[in-house]
Amino acid sequence: MSIKSIDIDGIEALEFDPIDRSPIFFDIETGPDGQSASAQMPEFSAPSNWKDPEKIAAKIAEQEETWWQKLALNPLTGEIVAFGFRYKGQSYSISTAATMSVAGVDKEVVDLEQVLLIGVDRLIAKAGARSWVGHNIYDFDLPFIVRRLWRYGMKMPAGWRQGNWWNNWLIDTQKLFSLGKFKDFVSLDKLALHLGHPKGKDGKSGAGFHELLADNEEEALAYLDADLQLTEYCYERIKH
Repeated sequence: MSIKSIDIDGIEALEFDPIDRSPIFFDIETGPDGQSASAQMPEFSAPSNWKDPEKIAAKIAEQEETWWQKLALNPLTGEIVAFGFRYKGQSYSISTAATMSVAGVDKEVVDLEQVLLIGVDRLIAKAGARSWVGHNIYDFDLPFIVRRLWRYGMKMPAGWRQGNWWNNWLIDTQKLFSLGKFKDFVSLDKLALHLGHPKGKDGKSGAGFHELLADNEEEALAYLDADLQLTEYCYERIKH
């Protein structure tokens, strides 16, 4: 697996070339925030005229799965479970292993998501002035990150916003491709295929990423790495 796990100390040790200003490609993966979501779960049911217990159970399970997936996409009910970034051909995943005595945090024990966010904050400070590139980041990743930062009383990174807009060094490949057309959405998979990538996402989806991360971390991080590489591919194709 080409993606490397990196903790906060590792981020501090990274060296970023101040001359060539190579961009950072990044992506987040989210999952339901169990603490805030469990109390909100509605009571699901199948149509009242259904009699087959197996069909009823399957319908309820389907509704629950759909509900949980929607929670993961809302920063009020979801949380960041993985943050990946790519610099000069190497992908990294911020590790949440160091949950004790994180420098700069008053609490002795912090939430795993907060460790990720502290890592993001340190990465921003360490990387200096350079572009950050992601797909659909204006509508999803950036608002999600900022709203989760606020959840822990942390501040939005300096320079991310310029008035009502994201600063121009935060580059969204979807917006690049849309050429300003309103609500012109294209998925990373479809964009990569359109631009000539041989496989795109190869039929894989980020839905249920939090479950995959718990069951098979290596496979989950490989998926994250693939997304980072696809983002870089799309950016390089459009930029040229």
